[in-house]
Amino acid sequence: DNYYKFGLGKITGIDIAGESAGILMNKEKAKTVDVARMGFGQAIAVSPIQLITALCATVNGGNLMQPYITKSLVSPEGTIISENSPKVIRRVLSEDVSATIRVFLEDAVGRPNGNYTFIPGYSVGGKTGTTQKYSNGVISGKYIASFFGTFPANNPDYAILFIVDEPSAGAYYGSICATPYAKMVFEQIIKIKEYVPVTEVKEIEKVEVPNVVGLSLYEACNKLIEAKLLYEIGGEGEVVLSQFVNAGVKVNVGQVIQINT
Repeated sequence: DNYYKFGLGKITGIDIAGESAGILMNKEKAKTVDVARMGFGQAIAVSPIQLITALCATVNGGNLMQPYITKSLVSPEGTIISENSPKVIRRVLSEDVSATIRVFLEDAVGRPNGNYTFIPGYSVGGKTGTTQKYSNGVISGKYIASFFGTFPANNPDYAILFIVDEPSAGAYYGSICATPYAKMVFEQIIKIKEYVPVTEVKEIEKVEVPNVVGLSLYEACNKLIEAKLLYEIGGEGEVVLSQFVNAGVKVNVGQVIQINT
């Protein structure tokens, strides 16, 4: 019932043609394992507009809103033909739960006073996504990388869902393929809208990415930690075969490095 509550499994009614309802398993036929898999994104398919509408409900105080593209249609003479305005469909979360989720999302990308700052001086919330693609009922080895972000984190004015379909540059995690570009959008919003920093803007420390190719997974992780870098692991082996970002490149402290085994 909660999936339907958040608008999944049916069209949102947004003002463009051809919207998909996604794929949501029949409730009566769903097994416990199916529900568990849905919780981390398998056994369910959603459209981008469904996803961002549901996610916005988790951070805006708990209200599922009616999404729309066009604020208004105006004739050449200036007459308003049609007009959209914010409309609450239903409440899906309490204010307290929504506030807690906003804190979690801010922690996920690094608080302004934390070790790793997403945008120096500003509070941003966010969560990455890495989705396996299926073809003819089996995993195809292709991915969709994504990032959902909010700004300002404690009381969002903006939300963004940045999606990369089948990234092919050697990395496929949302943190590497989608997050940097969503960050660029937020930086431009901050600049254009002239948001004032909420904390002191400090210069970000730069570090050189070490070479971990050929090392054991244990050694590679330790070496990246010592360099003040984060990492995500691809594959299930014990030896690192490749890395992204490449060795020798200077990056910000806290940059995520993908290591493939």
